[in-house]
Amino acid sequence: MNMKELILFQLANSYYESGWFVCATQSLAHLTEEQTTWRSNSETNSIRGIVEHLIFYNTQYLREFLNEDPLPEPKQNSDTFNTDSSSSWNELLQQLDHTMSNWKQVLEQASDETIENWIENLSHLNMHTSYHVGQIIQIRKQQQSWDPKWGVH
Repeated sequence: MNMKELILFQLANSYYESGWFVCATQSLAHLTEEQTTWRSNSETNSIRGIVEHLIFYNTQYLREFLNEDPLPEPKQNSDTFNTDSSSSWNELLQQLDHTMSNWKQVLEQASDETIENWIENLSHLNMHTSYHVGQIIQIRKQQQSWDPKWGVH
């Protein structure tokens, strides 16, 4: 397996295909709008906030990868967990899916040299997605909206 294949494998497993652990698309399925904004306390993030955070960082790095102008930088990382968006839950899911589909397409077309130059960031992005999927599952377990038949008991 070369580096490109490895990164595409990680992307598939973190976002599209559940395997040893639940992927993002599965962790975000079967949620109501109310469940996406639920927080156990004021110090935690909501699922919606985590999705907005994933959209921001995956879009930001994709733009950098494509040599496009970056998004405006937030004052602090916590600002990327914005839940004041006027987008509906379904619109946010579409935005995330669009960004991740773009990543997949761009990576498939990228040269081996480009992948090699970006390997650390690409690997971190995939791990970052997986990390937040774990948070989403934990939140869903706390709110009792997770069915073990979807994975992770």
